[in-house]
Amino acid sequence: MKKVLVVAAAAALLASSAFAQNNQEGFWADQDDSGAWWVFGPEGGDGMAVVSTDDGMKPADCPPGTYYEAANDQIAACDDDAMFGMMEPEAGSMMPSGEAWPEGAMMLDYREN
Repeated sequence: MKKVLVVAAAAALLASSAFAQNNQEGFWADQDDSGAWWVFGPEGGDGMAVVSTDDGMKPADCPPGTYYEAANDQIAACDDDAMFGMMEPEAGSMMPSGEAWPEGAMMLDYREN
């Protein structure tokens, strides 16, 4: 039983690592009323605030699982520095949940560093 759990845990870790390196399909960003960016997963939810920076560099306090504003209108993941550009969704396209994209939402597109 322990071997099954270890293999399952290792597979989950590899899958999450590979997922972070992909284009974050279904992940999107949107700005709140103050202009701050938030990243949302395919299912929506509460979102994760994107840390704003003055110079586009990774902040000193950047916990894994969070994001920061990088240079050139990109968002970067704090845990592995994966870079994502923001693209407007195609007209008439839907989010993975089947709902229409919120007005002003931007899809995250993985960029090679």
